[in-house]
Amino acid sequence: MANGKLHALKMPAWVLRNVGTIQKPGETGWMFKPLPTCGPDDVIGKVIAVAYCTTDISTIDGAMGQRPENLTLGHECLIEIWEKGENVHAFEVGDKAIVPAAQKEMRTCRGLARWDYSNHIDGVFSQNVLVKNADDRLAHLPEKMKYEVGLAIGDVFTTGKTAVDRSMVKPGDTALVVGATRSVGLSTVACLRHGTEVDKIYGVGSSQAGTNLAKKWGADEIIDYNNGPVIQQVKKLTGNNGVDVLINTGAPAPEFAELFNEMLAPGGRARNVGYFNPQKGDTIPLTVTGTLYGMGDKTIGFDLLDGGAEVTQKNLTFVLQNRNKFNLADMFDIHYGPWHIPTMQGQMRKKDTNFIKTAAIIQEGDWDKLSDKLSKEEEQQR
Repeated sequence: MANGKLHALKMPAWVLRNVGTIQKPGETGWMFKPLPTCGPDDVIGKVIAVAYCTTDISTIDGAMGQRPENLTLGHECLIEIWEKGENVHAFEVGDKAIVPAAQKEMRTCRGLARWDYSNHIDGVFSQNVLVKNADDRLAHLPEKMKYEVGLAIGDVFTTGKTAVDRSMVKPGDTALVVGATRSVGLSTVACLRHGTEVDKIYGVGSSQAGTNLAKKWGADEIIDYNNGPVIQQVKKLTGNNGVDVLINTGAPAPEFAELFNEMLAPGGRARNVGYFNPQKGDTIPLTVTGTLYGMGDKTIGFDLLDGGAEVTQKNLTFVLQNRNKFNLADMFDIHYGPWHIPTMQGQMRKKDTNFIKTAAIIQEGDWDKLSDKLSKEEEQQR
């Protein structure tokens, strides 16, 4: 059992020290935590790559209220398996794997409970991570796949694919993707264009880099909300007919409801895969006329990404089959070393116009370097 220097059986972790608000973000920082213990159905993985998500920012800002004390952040990672339980048969020590951000749905684990990492258990921004029920959760990382592509499949791509799958897209439909220039929205655009018989895809967003990528991956038009009310722009593009499919990946709840009321055509399907922060509006005000007096055959749904090994493998296959049509690696700004996680957090909060998504590749010895640095800092503070 080798995992570099064990530093007295402790590992570095990037944690949420206290929850904040949008106006005053919570405090985060490094600390040492005990190494996890492996159960018979579990694996312990050495983290070899992580991606930062807007969800982590929302958690820091208190979108879901208080979290466990010193909760390790992060839910997007790849691992190299370091230890496995006796009942794990699909993986061996040394295998590299995608850790999906959500568990598969079971009778005992539904809805938001499927999102465990950095929600109700420690997240993945640490040297090691425990994966319970590993055979049902993990997917093998293909040998030649770029780490950032594997990271995307573990969360943002599967989130977009979930929204598309549940929208029941019909041949000839027109779709509107809100947040189309960010990672989940871009994944949604790719899944719509290359996985359905949709006709027109309109996106809403403002990132220049994301706009270029969305059009490359299949969007027909990108609506910049800085150029005027989105609804008026959608009406102009659709001849006041609205859209058949509305997928929200980032707008606050009230704005999503307004689009449902004003822009979703009779028979339309709306899905939300965004993380609603009640500090940005805590109601979803559907109107009587927006539902066509309750008889408009319009549906609305709120989704967490599908999870587990089977779904992740299916989506991995889809990405490989369409790798000449879209490249998920194009979304990423890459760092090397776990010590860049604080920088990545700042990038996700700021979101410059040429920025989409950020990840850190962690090479052999990097966790030891970080542990040595943190140990020296602790000694200096004594």
